[in-house]
Amino acid sequence: MNVENLTQARSKSKQAVTISAKRLLTSVERNSGLEFISSLVRNLEKTFDGFSDIDDQYTLLTEDDKYAEHITVNGENLADYRNNVFAIFEEAKAKYLNFKAEQSTKPIRLLFSHQVARLTAVFEHINPIMQTSTPDIDMIKYDRDQMDIIHGEILTVLQKIQSYSGINIESEQKIVRDLTKTTDKFRREIHTVLNHKDSSTVPSEELSTGPNSPPSTVPAETAFQSPFLNTRTSRTDLKLKKLSLPIFSGKRKDWPDFKAIWT
Repeated sequence: MNVENLTQARSKSKQAVTISAKRLLTSVERNSGLEFISSLVRNLEKTFDGFSDIDDQYTLLTEDDKYAEHITVNGENLADYRNNVFAIFEEAKAKYLNFKAEQSTKPIRLLFSHQVARLTAVFEHINPIMQTSTPDIDMIKYDRDQMDIIHGEILTVLQKIQSYSGINIESEQKIVRDLTKTTDKFRREIHTVLNHKDSSTVPSEELSTGPNSPPSTVPAETAFQSPFLNTRTSRTDLKLKKLSLPIFSGKRKDWPDFKAIWT
């Protein structure tokens, strides 16, 4: 092949690489489907291989001094010409690899979204409970445990997503930062509530009715009072009056009166 024909062939092969790369980029942007896009990648690789073969032939041909004038074409030398075509190929290939990675992470990202929804639901359940004057301690402890478990699972899923190269995870990282901030907030609030509850609860073994028991705080006026006593008289002012009991004289005539007292 003479230099003119080889020059035309190299130009056409460069154009073929450019067209294949643009088709691939457009399909990736339109999310045309992994199978179809993969076929475009194979075509791009084929056209680039064709260009590389022709470019190698052209380079060998221009090593001859009589073809030295063909080393520069349209202001580009051999290296610049080749590098420009390679850059077009690499850009399209990188977009494809990123798209493929994004498709591969769909299941794990779906799991991430599910776990985020679960943790958000726990937040929504905890918040009104914490606002009540007498929160349900058992429910708070259960929600706290669920919150810690799900938060840990989310961190694990994020690490798995990070293991995929060439993907953007900035949105997931921001979500995790916000969730961690809210989780820490509820942990502090729950800790405060539980500590307050423990300090206000007196253990049963501390209760005593012995001589060391604290004095009763019940006012004397509210203590039990006999209906036969003056309600205005405190218990400390009470005095018992000794009553004399009737004695049977032994005389028959006194018996009816004495018997009437006890019947």
